[in-house]
Amino acid sequence: MKFNEKLQSLRKEKGLSQEELANLLEVSRQAVSKWESGQTYPEMDKLLSLCKIFGCTLDELTNDDVKEINVHKETKTTFSNLVDEGLKQVKKAVTMFARMTLSSKIKCIIEMGIVFFLLCLLNIPIDYIVHLGDQVFQHFPGFLIGIFSSLWYFLLHILYLIIFLFFFFYIFKVRFLDAYSYEEPIKIQTKPTKETKEEKEIQIVKIHTNENSFLKFISKIFVFCMKGFFLFLMIPCVFFFIFLCVVLIFLVLLTTKGIFYVSPYLFILACIFLAALLLELLYRIIFTNKIETKHRFAMFLIAFACMGVGIGLGIYDFSKLTYIPVEKNEVETKEIPFQENMIFAESYGNREVTYQIDESYQDKMKVEVKYNRDYYKVGIELNNEHLMIWEEEQYQNYKQIMDTVFDHLKNQEIYYREGPALEVVITSSKKNIDTLTNNTQTWLMEDEENAIENEYQSLLEEKDQRLQEVETEKEQLQEQIQKLQEENTLLNQKIEDYKQKVEDLFES
Repeated sequence: MKFNEKLQSLRKEKGLSQEELANLLEVSRQAVSKWESGQTYPEMDKLLSLCKIFGCTLDELTNDDVKEINVHKETKTTFSNLVDEGLKQVKKAVTMFARMTLSSKIKCIIEMGIVFFLLCLLNIPIDYIVHLGDQVFQHFPGFLIGIFSSLWYFLLHILYLIIFLFFFFYIFKVRFLDAYSYEEPIKIQTKPTKETKEEKEIQIVKIHTNENSFLKFISKIFVFCMKGFFLFLMIPCVFFFIFLCVVLIFLVLLTTKGIFYVSPYLFILACIFLAALLLELLYRIIFTNKIETKHRFAMFLIAFACMGVGIGLGIYDFSKLTYIPVEKNEVETKEIPFQENMIFAESYGNREVTYQIDESYQDKMKVEVKYNRDYYKVGIELNNEHLMIWEEEQYQNYKQIMDTVFDHLKNQEIYYREGPALEVVITSSKKNIDTLTNNTQTWLMEDEENAIENEYQSLLEEKDQRLQEVETEKEQLQEQIQKLQEENTLLNQKIEDYKQKVEDLFES
């Protein structure tokens, strides 16, 4: 295919008229018409401009042996290419900002500052969603609250960071970079050709870009460091993937027990799919250096969408559950004789104390303790005028705990502890109760005073010990000073002796 035929084909494929192409090249329409008809041949600078417009090489455009030019070349996306493209965009942004006028710079900073502020406001609904999730997770068993809350916080803020960076740089690119005309300088090397009277032969031109070797070295170091970072990031991702598989097995176990919810299955499977995609992406970046982005973005969106649907269904499922507080199903009762100097430290332990007046209890006192026998063991004792109520947690084995949880989930019920662990009711006459509370208050004040006095004594002892150490150090320093003074006296005496010897030598 001849040059004029290629030029006409490329112009039509690009959707340009002869006049539009002429405006881009800053020539007349008649010149373009003569090129396409084969009457004349464009100059070297116009040939290079045509190569840039149509996205082809000079050899493809001028060599008649090339029958077809494929301007839609697909290159494999590698991590190094992404880094080079990022550095190119940074260089373009720096060059653009350096060539801007002062008013354009101020306009750019103000517009991007407004975009930054608006994207920061997006964090408000994200925090609200995190708060809603935390409220839901508070109804989970104790050891799951921290895990799910941290995972929920991490996922939402990672999603927010991705959205923030994507929209910020996309708006900057569309609003400023794409509107800025930037071309890298090109060096052209040509060789002189033999000219005849009838025609001129055009020598193929090779384009060489002037690459800075130092920047290339820095780019390689950056790529190596990033691969090391991604390798370090891959380790927790592997453990997270294993953890998700264990959770999936646990869900299968729940299904065998007759407990089935769609939302956790959907959420965990989406997380496993997302973790697998992330591991594959990290593997390609670190080891193969090839990144296939054709379908990956859509897969990530599908995974995040499934996670969102799973979370929404989970919130709906939890809203249908019945939340029942754990009842205090056991009462420990004991009557003890009242003593005038009796003390009861009610503030100790997780308990709620109530006093009831009953004048029939003049010489005694009734103590009732309500608690849950599945979780606590309680005792009431009078030890040296101290009324003591002790509780001991009852630890169930793993199988009992799991069976209880399975039964509750099967009935769509969740039991939770509400209020203090113990409810203490002390019944006696008004006089006895007043005496007991006064004695207790006096004892607490004395105990606090004793603690303060002990702390004061401890500080005094530390101060005395420090003073003794200082005195010892002072004595040691005085001894060293005395030794130095003695040495100084000896040295002065030697100096006087030498002076006398020198004077004797001069006199002799």
